[in-house]
Amino acid sequence: MWPLSLVAYLVALFATSSALPTVPHPVPRPVAHPHVPHAAHGAMDSTTQDHKPHAPRACTTIYPALRSAASQPPPYLVTVNASAGVELGFTVPEAAVGSCNLMLQLPSGLTGAGQVNVVALDGPAPGALVGTVDFQPGAQATINSFACRSQMCYSFQLVGGSPGTGGSGGSGRRRSEPGRELGSDRSAVAELSFMEEQGAGVIMTFGISRPIPAEALLPGEKQEVQVEGLDATVLLLNAAGTISCVGPKCTHYGAPLKDGVLSSDGRITCPWHAACFNAKTGDIEDAPALDSLAAFKLSQRDGAVYITGDPEVIMAGRRKPNMRPAAAAAGGSGSDADRVLVVGGGSGAIGTVECLRESGFAGPITIVSDEGYLPIDRPKLSKALLADLGKLQWRDEAFFKTGNIETMVDDAVTGVDFAAKKVTTKSGRTLAYGKLVLATGATPKALPLQGFQVLGNIFTLRNVGDVRNITAAVGEAKRKRIVIVGSSFIGMEVAGAVADGNDVAVIGMEKAPCERVFGFDVGQLIRKKMEAKGVRFHMEAGVDKAAPAAHDASKVGAVHLKDGTVLEADLVVLGIGVAPATDYLRDNPVVRLEGDGSLKTDETFGVVGLRDVYAVGDIATFPYHGPGGGGRYTRIEHWNVAQNAGRTAAGHIANPAKAAKRFIPVFWSALGAQLRYCGNTSWGWDEAHLAGAPDDEGRWACYYAKGDEVVAVASMGMDPVVTKSAELMRLGRMPTMAELKGGLDVLGADVAV
Repeated sequence: MWPLSLVAYLVALFATSSALPTVPHPVPRPVAHPHVPHAAHGAMDSTTQDHKPHAPRACTTIYPALRSAASQPPPYLVTVNASAGVELGFTVPEAAVGSCNLMLQLPSGLTGAGQVNVVALDGPAPGALVGTVDFQPGAQATINSFACRSQMCYSFQLVGGSPGTGGSGGSGRRRSEPGRELGSDRSAVAELSFMEEQGAGVIMTFGISRPIPAEALLPGEKQEVQVEGLDATVLLLNAAGTISCVGPKCTHYGAPLKDGVLSSDGRITCPWHAACFNAKTGDIEDAPALDSLAAFKLSQRDGAVYITGDPEVIMAGRRKPNMRPAAAAAGGSGSDADRVLVVGGGSGAIGTVECLRESGFAGPITIVSDEGYLPIDRPKLSKALLADLGKLQWRDEAFFKTGNIETMVDDAVTGVDFAAKKVTTKSGRTLAYGKLVLATGATPKALPLQGFQVLGNIFTLRNVGDVRNITAAVGEAKRKRIVIVGSSFIGMEVAGAVADGNDVAVIGMEKAPCERVFGFDVGQLIRKKMEAKGVRFHMEAGVDKAAPAAHDASKVGAVHLKDGTVLEADLVVLGIGVAPATDYLRDNPVVRLEGDGSLKTDETFGVVGLRDVYAVGDIATFPYHGPGGGGRYTRIEHWNVAQNAGRTAAGHIANPAKAAKRFIPVFWSALGAQLRYCGNTSWGWDEAHLAGAPDDEGRWACYYAKGDEVVAVASMGMDPVVTKSAELMRLGRMPTMAELKGGLDVLGADVAV
């Protein structure tokens, strides 16, 4: 293991083309600098040579002081956005005297040959060219033995060479900050790469670049370590012999990834909700996270480990997706034939549009939904009755504008002409498309019984407006009588959210809450958790009617059960299931809806029988290849599944030749405690095995099997059992039921090699 005290960071110093950071010293004398030609969009153009002097610029001190009186110059790091006509300087520390070597690595993202000059900005000969090297994109070149004078200011100038369409680099402008000492090695390494999101310029990064020995961290091991000089940590990982460094927290809800699962194929999975990231790049592999992890370059000297990165990015540990591929930044083709039209505004919709841009799709994108707001974190509606859009919306309008994504959040699609590739909306608009992604979600079911259609204060829960109505009915004064009809997830989550200070009764048709999914034993464990919060249960009960209140005949006053029980109620919440929201397709002669109103899709979530049409989320019935599935068709109403389906559809649109990536369904719920679940029991199970200490500590895991094959796992208080099981299922390494009953611990099963 690397000791925490040995981990330091190299600060990436970003400068914009409009101004350079200044420091108290040294202040260079006004000098004339060799000219770097201007280009129309910030790219360097070697064909024009104008030798007018530049205005003087203050030089940036990269290392204002050394930790010890080193006789050797330390390696150092500078990261700058070098736009045309701008010299970006650095200061050599006092100890950095003598001869220096500079190695330059040019990426293939630059096109055309060019030259890098090292110019003195002050000292005995201001403006003197102290080193120069010609380069070809992707080649390596070296400037050897140029004089490193104490406290002198130098400039790196790129002459010629144009930004290409790709390459590594930063993701926007960041403030400049002083760097920190790296060590006493005389060699420095420079990497030039095109700053794609900035649209122009070059990033220069200077720092040591040495391989980390694989034996320092064993395969499968991970360690969260403190970054010296910053109030931040990073996560070091060894995935099958490849050591990497990423942000330490899941970008979904902030779970510590040191407690997650690292797999041999280079995935790090969150221990809470199974968000999955590439362990090397930080890219998203599976939902529900939308931001990727920040990833940092590693280096080592004398047993100490260093990372290279912008301090703001190190502190954040995350990065947003690149929503501006080169063509999209210019508005894309603008053709309706290239347009992806996404109908809906939920998890599947945002998964689709973000993955499209991440995958390099540059055509126009339009989102149409009738929710009245941009995509939100919908699980928080039922789990916390949260209605604050500022805390619910994943992205703001500026985010979508950055990606040239048009958003229409106050309109509904009422019909589709699949032959003409056009949709019509409630407002009367006609929208053309090249590809159509249907992500309209589900509609809560109503109760077709006396009183439930006409009385007030009877609610379903699907959107922010529903939450506001429920919380308004609950009000500030406590001790409201609240009846929940339905003992599955939505009903149980709402019961838990309103239990504090209120009288809450849950009506269920099963013997135990959530029995259809978890079975009786787990259902009873959940019931005990909820009863501890004061929730009362009426199980194996049928509802007869809703009766009006004595003081106000327009509002509900009681719910009558078929056995004669009367439950007084100030408000009622229905949680009796949902149906696919496909009414706009019901009379369409081209479409064949499944019996439940869903659309049958293939593995890419393309709708069977329709060209260039995809269905994701609650409306999709798709072939399931997880344990017990065998490609049979199922429909799964999970947040993660919808987002992963959207990402799958987007990946196919952007790259039709690429095979669809399969995923294991995961969901979570707040049922007296945090419950996790992975897999699928659409076709039932033969046996359930309950392990842990469910009675004494409330910590348990339950394994569900068809034959000897484990098809699903649920847990409470035993993270990361479900995350680990999901990865084992994905890799085809899930232990058998016989092995688990024989005492095998899932957490001991290996996914790291």
